[in-house]
Amino acid sequence: MAAADLDVADSCFCTLLCCGEARATAAAVVDSSPWQTTIACPAECGITASGSFVDGGVQLACPEFDVACEAEDGEPRSCRVVFYTVDPQSVVPEQLPEARQFRDLRGQVTRPFAQALAECYYGAAEMDALHVQTMVPGQEAVGYYEVAIGEERSLFLHNSLLLLPNFLSHGDCHSLRAAADQRLAQPEAAKQVSRASDGYAACREGLDRLPVAELGPAAQAISDQILGRLLHFFESIPALAQQIFQRSEGLAKLRFTFASGEPAVNRYEAGGGFGPHTDKEMVTVNIVLSEPDAFSGGGTMFWPEGASVEELVLLRPQKGVAVLFHGQLKHAGRAVARGLRHLYVASFSLTGP
Repeated sequence: MAAADLDVADSCFCTLLCCGEARATAAAVVDSSPWQTTIACPAECGITASGSFVDGGVQLACPEFDVACEAEDGEPRSCRVVFYTVDPQSVVPEQLPEARQFRDLRGQVTRPFAQALAECYYGAAEMDALHVQTMVPGQEAVGYYEVAIGEERSLFLHNSLLLLPNFLSHGDCHSLRAAADQRLAQPEAAKQVSRASDGYAACREGLDRLPVAELGPAAQAISDQILGRLLHFFESIPALAQQIFQRSEGLAKLRFTFASGEPAVNRYEAGGGFGPHTDKEMVTVNIVLSEPDAFSGGGTMFWPEGASVEELVLLRPQKGVAVLFHGQLKHAGRAVARGLRHLYVASFSLTGP
């Protein structure tokens, strides 16, 4: 089909948030649902291995793609894009000040063709879109944000995920990954890892679950810090802490009980996933430890509660982001297509001293 016969994508805008930096950008909607919108953004809004926006010639950690775009002279042109999922309320039709624009390879402002974007997203990109925090007009950015997954929702308690950006440092992510890989490389590890997974019928081939208790004192210290910080977070929202734990302060005085084999680092190879299940504890925390370009596929799928029609929500957060949800929420680990994905997971309840 000739370029003249193609429609350009409708213009829209949003403001992305990454490592404390807000970056306004032009965007094009590729797919949408009531709870998440998938957009294409200029590659100038790509994310690096450090988790920050690209600046200059630094290599991106999220995949970027060439797609066909409009050109005044009718010659074939392309522009480079990245795909993100964002809060639908953050996508607006009005031009934002200093918004980054789509540009062709000659540096000219352009707009990608809608069909080219769709073919790329559902084809070469394999529907892999990184979830990125955005600013909703009229709302202030705080230390956490909610991803709603159903029409009727209550913060954390019903159809609600809480995301804490930049929760775990890149150094700690690396340390947990390395500890898991080193443990698995030990000659006696295979049998012990298998025993640790005996209670998980939902596990697939390609997944190793490595309890943090077997990863050495450094990994255990990082896990303890994660859990301690989470208790402080819940105490910062007293009404929510009261609803979950029946008290709003002094949570550190209570005793942790964990799901079998947790806290753990889940190590997913190609084909590795985790079938639909509920954790049945008060709180589950998941933290991706791998770089975005270390794997394709993956992510966590969530089933909206009380929905008459099942419309799953797929979340692929950035490295180091803590994802919190309650233990009765049905979810599954989407299979990894290529590469290696590491995930810290802890499902826990608190009981009296």
